[in-house]
Amino acid sequence: MKHDKEKYIPTLTYTSLLKEISKVRSYGKKKYGSYDDWKTTEVIQHLNAAVRHIRDVIDGEDFDQGSGYLHLSHAACNIMFEIERFLNIDEDRVTIDGRIFNTCFKCEKQLEPEDYPYGRCLSCRIKREEQMKKERLELEKMRKR
Repeated sequence: MKHDKEKYIPTLTYTSLLKEISKVRSYGKKKYGSYDDWKTTEVIQHLNAAVRHIRDVIDGEDFDQGSGYLHLSHAACNIMFEIERFLNIDEDRVTIDGRIFNTCFKCEKQLEPEDYPYGRCLSCRIKREEQMKKERLELEKMRKR
């Protein structure tokens, strides 16, 4: 007799969710240049993005204007990132495929312990934030046109 009562049942996850998240991930690769860029984004940025997408749905907008995909798909993707991060963090170090990384993803400097959750050193996080501010300003300009 097979004892699988304790195992998760993958068929309980709808394929529509997987397809939608895959579309958003492909869009993200085109936009950010990497499938792994999410690992260097701070937790709060993903949570804020998820809430913004959910708020857009509540406000009556189903589709993201930038990507054309469902806001709920974007929210699910951001939540997926943080579930993955939560379940694969070991002693506050960023992990990828079970391997611990304690060097910056961008410049490969040794990280300080307080930088482990971010995966980037402070100077690279500041540069990333500046880049994101520029991108937000460009998006705002495009929306006004």
